[in-house]
Amino acid sequence: MAHTNISSLMTPDEALQKLLDGNKRFIQGFDAPDSFKYQDASIRKTQHPYACILGCADSRVSPEHTFDESHGNLFVTRVAGNFVTPEIVASLEYGTSVLGASVILVLGHSGCGAVHATIDAVSTHAKFDGHIGQLIQSIEPAVAASRHAHLDTWMENAVAENVRLNVQHLRQSEPILASLIRAGKLKVVGGIYNLETGEVVILADR
Repeated sequence: MAHTNISSLMTPDEALQKLLDGNKRFIQGFDAPDSFKYQDASIRKTQHPYACILGCADSRVSPEHTFDESHGNLFVTRVAGNFVTPEIVASLEYGTSVLGASVILVLGHSGCGAVHATIDAVSTHAKFDGHIGQLIQSIEPAVAASRHAHLDTWMENAVAENVRLNVQHLRQSEPILASLIRAGKLKVVGGIYNLETGEVVILADR
């Protein structure tokens, strides 16, 4: 049986709901990713993902597991701190305009090490070797914007603010992503994965 092109059959809202339904199955213990042995041979020649994920490189957050999805259904980009780069934008343009995905989810998570490091850099002027400083520069606007939150919630607020800023960045990305959004063919949303519960909560727009 050939791999169904589900991306062409879904509205942005339906694609987002499919992700959240998969997350419910994951939490309930039904997660069973396909092994290569049972992989549909047709997806070795083509792919039709219905959703793109911009996620963190954290080893505890695997989108395919998180949303109980099999090969060929998610187009995943990952970088520590789940922020937009030119390469990420180009990849998401390809995943949406060429491959047909109708939703982009910017997925942050609780306990994000990249956000925590940025808070340390802002609050204590901590220094990090190598290129880690480039990650911190990209996340610093979110950390700075949420700095006046109560200290017990600074981390949580910074994670959410980082997601929101990158959602905004993608929504305004011309010419491809913004054009698809205006045409009603694409939705860009943000969400937070809870390491304690496994649940993904979609952030409301402000």
